[in-house]
Amino acid sequence: QLLIGGVAFHIRDHIRRHRLMQLTPGMIIGTLLGLASLSYLNDSFIQIFLAVFIFCYLGRGKLFPRALREKLRALPAFPVAAVGGWIQGIIGTGGPIFVMYTKKDTKHYTDFRANMLVILLITSLVRLVASVPMVLVTVEILTIALYCLPFFLLALFAGQKAHGHIPENIFFLVIDALLVLSALSLLVKALL
Repeated sequence: QLLIGGVAFHIRDHIRRHRLMQLTPGMIIGTLLGLASLSYLNDSFIQIFLAVFIFCYLGRGKLFPRALREKLRALPAFPVAAVGGWIQGIIGTGGPIFVMYTKKDTKHYTDFRANMLVILLITSLVRLVASVPMVLVTVEILTIALYCLPFFLLALFAGQKAHGHIPENIFFLVIDALLVLSALSLLVKALL
């Protein structure tokens, strides 16, 4: 995720700096708290919590009355960022929280993509820097990362090339489908 900074730099004109400045303190504090609470929380609990949260978000039109949806939409950036950072710190996948928040806050999918790239870059940097003294970054993890690196770079390149050719409504449908897959994956991991 650290390499996505290069892509974010390429599309920096679409980054909503004001919104990112609002999110950053919560992301940093949440990520550090998540890392600190790693040894105290059950991974399965967090995975189920996040999966339920994602399903509630995707079913929000059916599950929540309009007034409640408007209140949730108006949540300030700090608590949303802190929860996303906390989950990022614990299991490394706080992305769905940020996807949900950023999706409702951006009008165009290029803006959404640019802001998500920076959010993931910030939380990954915080998690990496804080993980080193906690000895969470091992030689085994670095070796796995090196094996995955060519595939990740290929995916970044393909995404950058395909981005302008995907209609916006299809892009957001794919985002929702990825959220469903993320939630299902979390449930499978938690229950098996």
